[in-house]
This record gives sequence, C-alpha cells and structure tokens, in this order.
Amino acid sequence: MSASAYKNHRIASFVAVNTGKIIGCSANMHFKAKYNGSGFVFDNDGQILNSISARVIRGKGKLGGFFYTNNGRIENCGFIGTARRDDGKSDSSFRDESLRIDPSTKTEEVYDSLKLGSVWKNADATSLEPDIQANMVTLERDDYIEISEAQQLLDLIEAVNDGDRKAAQGNYLLTADLNLRGKKIDPLGISETNPFTGVFNGNGRKISNFTIKGKDREYAGFFGYTRKAQVANLVIDYILNADKGNVAGGMVGCCVNGLFVNCAVYISITPCRCCGGFAGKNSGELINCYVCGKVRYPIIWWPLLGLPLLALLLFAWLSGGESVYTPEVIDPNQAPVRNESSVPPPAAGTNRISFELNQEVYISAATGVGEMGYVNPSRATMDAVVRICISDSELVNAGYDLAATGVRSAEEQAAEGYDPANSFTELYRSGRVQIGYAVDNCKLSPLPSGAMLGVGEYEMIVMLDGYDPDTNEKAIINTQVPISVFIV
Repeated sequence: MSASAYKNHRIASFVAVNTGKIIGCSANMHFKAKYNGSGFVFDNDGQILNSISARVIRGKGKLGGFFYTNNGRIENCGFIGTARRDDGKSDSSFRDESLRIDPSTKTEEVYDSLKLGSVWKNADATSLEPDIQANMVTLERDDYIEISEAQQLLDLIEAVNDGDRKAAQGNYLLTADLNLRGKKIDPLGISETNPFTGVFNGNGRKISNFTIKGKDREYAGFFGYTRKAQVANLVIDYILNADKGNVAGGMVGCCVNGLFVNCAVYISITPCRCCGGFAGKNSGELINCYVCGKVRYPIIWWPLLGLPLLALLLFAWLSGGESVYTPEVIDPNQAPVRNESSVPPPAAGTNRISFELNQEVYISAATGVGEMGYVNPSRATMDAVVRICISDSELVNAGYDLAATGVRSAEEQAAEGYDPANSFTELYRSGRVQIGYAVDNCKLSPLPSGAMLGVGEYEMIVMLDGYDPDTNEKAIINTQVPISVFIV
C-alpha cells in the first residue's frame, strides 16, 4: 500500500481521537508514519493535561509531535525530540513545534515544566513512565469476581461477546499474572451491541503473550468497545493486528463515557484507519496511563522468477546444482489463509515464490515466541520452508563471543575465506507451509551454547526454500529477505 493510501488515516501514539479528558498520561512509541501521524493525539476536541510523548515520530506528510489537530484544551503537555527529517536531507519542524522539548533536557526539568509530579506518584523523577504500583487506585466494590486463570478470562470474553449482559456488567478482579502462551483471542466487548460495561480491576497484575484478532474488525484492542466501564491497575503486553479495521487501540478501541486509570500497555500494533497506542477513540477519562511499543505496517513481497527485483530489501537467486529430493514434514501449525491480498495469479508454467511476511518481528524474551505473520498465498506455485537466521557479524555487533556461544570456533573464524557477514546460524525452521496456508508464530531456538538472545534489536535474514507441492522436490528458486527482530 502506497503512503498516499494512508492520507485519510488517523494514527497517533496514545489516542487517535479524543473528545474526553486525558490527565497524566505518557506515550513512548516507535512510530514512522506512512503519511500523517502524531506523537500523542491525532484529533483533540477534549482536554489533555500534564501529558507527554517521550519519543518523536518520523515520516513524511504533515506530522504532529504531540497533536495533529487541536480544537480543545491542551495544557502542560509536550513531546521530546529533535526536529524531524522530512525529505531525508533537511530538518523540518512539526505542526506543534511550540510543544517540543529538547532531548538534552533533564528528566527532572521535564517533570517541573509539565507539572507531572502533581499527577504521578513515582518514587522519583527519573522516569517518564507512571509507576503502576505507586499509583494504585481503589475501586469501591465488594462483589468482585476473581480471575486467576487464563481460561476464566477467555470464558469472560466469549460470554460478553455472545451478548451475556450480566457478564458484561460484572465486576472483575485479576488476582494473578496471566500468560496466554501465544493465544489469538478476540477483544473483550466486541461491538456497540455487545460492549463491556462493567469494572475490571487489574490489581497491578499483567496479562501477556497473546495476539488480539483485530483484522477487518470495527473495533479492536484488549477491550474492543466499552461503555461507562471502569478499568484500573491493569498491565497488558501483547500484539494487536488491526490491519484493514476501523477503530483500534492498544488498551481499548473505543472508550465511551468510562474511566481507565493507572493502566499500562506494552504493544506492537499493525494499525487501521483510526488507531492509537492506548485508545482509538475516547470520550471518557484516561488518567495516569502509559503506552510503550511499536507501530508497524504490513509488508508484502511477491518476487517473480525472471523479472528484475525493484525492492532493495529482497534478494532472489537460482542455485547452480540439480534439484535435491528433500521432502519436509507439513508444518503442524499452518492454518488456511483468510482475507488474502488481491494480487493476480502467475502465468501458466511460472515458478514463483509469493509470500507475505512481517518486516519487523517482536519476540518475547521470556518465551522466545513472536508473530512473523508468514503467508504462502494461493497465487504462489510452490510450498515453502521458512528459516530465520542471524549472521556472525550481527552477533558480534550485539556483543556476543562467537566461540563462547558455540557459534564458530576460533579456528573457523581464522580460516581463509571466512566471511562473518555471510555465515549464518539458524534460529527457527518451519515445516513445509503449503500453498494457501499461513504460519503466524515462530519460536526462536537458543544459540548452540544454550543461551537465548538477550533483549535488543537484531537484523536477521529469512530464508525461504521452495518445494514442489506434488513431488516434494526442493525447487531451484529460493528467496532471502532481511527482517528486524526485536527481543522484548
């Protein structure tokens, strides 16, 4: 999708459209806008007080460091960052340049200038992230339904989305951290007809390691649509795919006349038309809330054998030897593709690897699991095996000793012709993914020494090996794609 296709989208690091009240909130999102975008709020017709965008956004088009349009009230707010580079060569100011805070400003001075200390109860002024434990609030309820297991949460989501009004109006207390182990789940409160209208007290606990199925939905987020709901003390850490949807937010898609207080979101978002890191649309109150993560866009490649490749990020080559009969087991995690991109099928007789893949993959440091979003669409003519590899040079750049990690011995490194940039260690291999199927998640293996990669950003290579779907023979066409992997 070209950048101009996003010109009517409203995407911001914290909330896309605000007609309510936001107090003491912070956004720290890695965000490169495809067209227009903003570091905190896109359209504001409400009130925003004592809030900050801690990371500047980039991109072309008209960008807002804090807001894109403002017809409401913004006081004691700002964004941290240097003037953006619009054309890659010269500096260009933001629409709201008067709210910019120089990155060299000490955090204590930011606290004082925005009066953050009047709303946050952080132990000290060294972080621009509200402290969940220090800001715990009490919701006066004596009839809580306790949630201590993942299945109880899943049952609640199903009941609310099926129209159970009693469940939607209930008061819930999270009494344990929940690890959903990579599950794909629906938003809690899926529509205006079936909203969440109750109380959800996170109790300072965290729900993590899951993906919200928000693609093509009207509302998406951990909460899809809430009406007069109260949510407090909740931490969530997950992936939101809202591609081709309407309204989405990391915590809540659409908050109508409710309250979210002392909540934090750690997230990777594929955005939709109206999308915010914390909320898509808000007409309620958001107080002492925080969002941190990444806005990423879907990347699609479809290289054709015999045609020149125009993208610098994609390389295809022909192997010189004969085809080798190396059948691969069908990947047990593959699932049929839905909502395929509309791309014409190849000409008859064409050998073609055609695929979709996330250019940026976020991996949980705790589990090694992340969403790569690999699709082998029906326009392809071959099955494929997906391998994720890291080069020796990238490991060295990240501070790893190749010999100590068992990747390469000292003798191998000293051998004539050794090239660290073209010597790879395989961290993931799928089974054979058939035409018309997809594998969403991957799990990285440890290094040969048994050590897992530490938290950080790594440049890796996805290697795709083609296989004849009828004979299982390994094809002569193979494809190599660079990706960015974030261990978080």
